[in-house]
Amino acid sequence: MTSAEFMAVVRATSAVRIEPENAIVTKLSDPEGDIEVVIYSQYEDTPSVKGIPSDLIFRLRGISRDLDSGAKKLADRASTCAAIASFAANAAIDELQLELVFDCSRQSDRRPFMQNLLPLPGPPRSSRVLGTEAFVSVLGAVSSHPDAERMSRALAQYEIALRHAVPGHEIMALAHLWIVAETLTPIFREREIVRAGGRDALLQAWGIVIQKLDSSVRERCVLEGNHDLYSQARQASDGFEHGYLEISKIRALSSSRLGELWASIRRAILNALEIDDPLGDRNGSSQPSPLPCIRTGRRVQAELVASEADLAAGPLEYPMLSLTSEIQEVRHHPGGRCDIDYKDEYRFHVAAGASFENIQVEIVAPDPGNQ
Repeated sequence: MTSAEFMAVVRATSAVRIEPENAIVTKLSDPEGDIEVVIYSQYEDTPSVKGIPSDLIFRLRGISRDLDSGAKKLADRASTCAAIASFAANAAIDELQLELVFDCSRQSDRRPFMQNLLPLPGPPRSSRVLGTEAFVSVLGAVSSHPDAERMSRALAQYEIALRHAVPGHEIMALAHLWIVAETLTPIFREREIVRAGGRDALLQAWGIVIQKLDSSVRERCVLEGNHDLYSQARQASDGFEHGYLEISKIRALSSSRLGELWASIRRAILNALEIDDPLGDRNGSSQPSPLPCIRTGRRVQAELVASEADLAAGPLEYPMLSLTSEIQEVRHHPGGRCDIDYKDEYRFHVAAGASFENIQVEIVAPDPGNQ
């Protein structure tokens, strides 16, 4: 069967954002020929507001034998790029969705085409700008690494952990970060063996037996010798994986030092890649926190005033508020910062004679740093 060139478009809701007109353009090697990749953010316009940040788009072109194999290959390569982009920006990208794929070659006037009709993008998320230089630095370091496949697996697990960088998901975030630690262990083990002049010399220098080598590497190298952090993270991971701890205990272990674990694992990846942090220095002094992909929320505190025992309105079982929110203005600034102004309208659903007083509204959103 004659091969043809296919184009695929893959999209995701994302806390990684590309500035308008600054698409990331690169190529990935492939046995059938280089794959061209363009990564950009989609911006939506309404009659009154321009440039509302929307989905992250991956557009790929590559050679394949048919539509199905082309769709699979290009979607897989989009996943590779998403893991690199997510790590470079330290920001979450939701599950990728293949939107369409088609034969874009000029070999025939009848070409196979497939499109998944996806839901419309939702409201914009807090986001952190990713530039070409940062993306390419990580891509180049992974591609040229002696164990590139292992590094790709580590970044994929870090990407999944970032999707769980939200309150209530601490157990899953830690579980995937621990998998990153385990994935990186052979890289650091071999590095230390070379430095020591052999495995036996390393065991003697560290005063351990062979059965303790990998765990010692994880503690000393991946988690930078932080014994308490290592012990607590291992206990949470093992208790979750093997089911011998109560979930409440695992959640407590996962939550208490998760910020330290995020920082240590990120530094370990950078150390393994032998690059500086695209968002700061490798020592982490200016390292921004993981940015989850979640909507901007509102938290309302008030006093519910009512003389009657029945507080709910009509068929409702409890008093509540509802919110209608509309984007009023979007302002893009040099350096990638994007400010969005909302007009919020609240409705109060309470019984007749009841009311809310002393109302305070707080915007709840993750801090993307300088973006």
